[in-house]
Amino acid sequence: MVLVMDDVAHMHSINSPFTALAMLKTPDQSVVGWFASKFPEAAGRKVKALRDEQKMWEYLTHQLHQNPLHGVRLFEELSYDEARRFLKNASTLALRAGERLARTGDMGDEAFVLLSGNIEIRGRHGSILTRFAKGAVVGEMAYLAATPRSADIVITRDTEVLVLTKDMFRKTIEREPSVVSKVLLNLNLILSERLLATTDQLSAHTTQGF
Repeated sequence: MVLVMDDVAHMHSINSPFTALAMLKTPDQSVVGWFASKFPEAAGRKVKALRDEQKMWEYLTHQLHQNPLHGVRLFEELSYDEARRFLKNASTLALRAGERLARTGDMGDEAFVLLSGNIEIRGRHGSILTRFAKGAVVGEMAYLAATPRSADIVITRDTEVLVLTKDMFRKTIEREPSVVSKVLLNLNLILSERLLATTDQLSAHTTQGF
């Protein structure tokens, strides 16, 4: 998509290996115009990826306004070097208020860490199940279980998320199995705590009914 949009400056800023190829490409404004009119949402969405380890770490620190080791539960028990290496193949995605990060029924191929903004988890009939702000991990249940998502993830304030894909985990586990095991343990702990909280809420409602 970046090649189609002739966004060479963006490719250079993220250290894309395709920058040199893009600079050789003759711009075709008719294609750029067609893409922007046909897919306005995609044309306006900012995707940042392929930074080197240090630049990614600096960017996350800037977005979270603190050291990611302290602001993101996912990175607990990781050292500075381990977290940096884990994020080597990560990417970030910017979304606007009103957009959906994921929809009910989507396959859970990704989990997300909120770097800024706010989101709501909404049930099938639009009911608000819970809300999250920066530092939170979302989408972990469908991601870990490889099942369709059970709720919508709706952006309520302009948001940027760190995207954790299964492909990213596969690439990382080949060279950093101990690091990936720590991250997956944290994901499972986060999921377990949320399931426990949900069980407590359901129990409270049941008790009130009697």
